[in-house]
Amino acid sequence: MAVKRCLHCGTLSTRSRCPACTRARTRARNQTNPYQTGAWRTLARRTVAHAGHCAQCGSTHRLTAHHDIPRAAGGPDHASNLIVLCAPCHSRLEAARRKRPT
Repeated sequence: MAVKRCLHCGTLSTRSRCPACTRARTRARNQTNPYQTGAWRTLARRTVAHAGHCAQCGSTHRLTAHHDIPRAAGGPDHASNLIVLCAPCHSRLEAARRKRPT
């Protein structure tokens, strides 16, 4: 294991950042991530519980709430703008959306 200096504080570490700086960086990122808020988590959990299955394939495993109209396009965080998808369907949908020309 190579020892190097932390990118942030300069202390010796076996990783790019020391554990304290890694925790601080993660905390800072989570504060600006809208998907890490309690309001979003509650809304997503309730939406998934209400639907109970994937809107595309009917699976009941690894369900997530997905914005029908993306946040970036002005889609609100509201149950009427959410659909429930399993993780594989969500990944396929997002990959297809990223490939579409804007």
